[in-house]
Amino acid sequence: MKRFLIGSVLAALLLFGCRAKPENSTEKPAESSVWTVNTSIITDILKEEDKTVFGKAAQGSDAYSPVAVLARQIVSGTNAAYLCLKNAEDGAVWEIVKVYAALDGSTSITQESVIDPAAIRTTDSGIKGGLAGGWEISPDRANAIVLEADVSTAFKNAAEACSEAVLSPVVLLAQSDHAYLILAQGTRVEDSSEQIYAVTVPKESEEPAQAEILDLVGYLSE
Repeated sequence: MKRFLIGSVLAALLLFGCRAKPENSTEKPAESSVWTVNTSIITDILKEEDKTVFGKAAQGSDAYSPVAVLARQIVSGTNAAYLCLKNAEDGAVWEIVKVYAALDGSTSITQESVIDPAAIRTTDSGIKGGLAGGWEISPDRANAIVLEADVSTAFKNAAEACSEAVLSPVVLLAQSDHAYLILAQGTRVEDSSEQIYAVTVPKESEEPAQAEILDLVGYLSE
């Protein structure tokens, strides 16, 4: 009899617990902290749907010229890291702009981080070797995407001698009297991972390109 009563009480508690749980849970899907590099940058630098999402998020502002989606993060919706050329009061600047696209279709800019060529952030705490200053950023988006012949040749020669990664140029970020600073997509030799690189290319010497992995997470968590 005693066992029967204990069993009945436990069954009642379990039944109550099940009924007490709401039918429609408001708990959000688990978010992922992983940013995945966009491996189609080279073949399709900015898709039409990406342009539409950014334009909606920017609310028609003409200050931004989106160039590429560097990486994506799946959350309750999607975060996208856009590389943008932005017209500021003191000249053009490169930015990484985080755009959130919600599940209901709404979009918004949630963060903007300036890429300073003189203090670029990489995963080993900065590129060495003469990035202290003297960099000029072209305000022309087209010139950044379609590399001029001398820039393209210098990048090709320097990239072939680079042992860090197999590199493909995305945009010309800036140039100084002696070097080009180019953002590139690359396959890392060490582990075959896809990465976004900041690459310094000497204009006249035959030295290999200096490639450092861009600290995307650092820029996106400022």
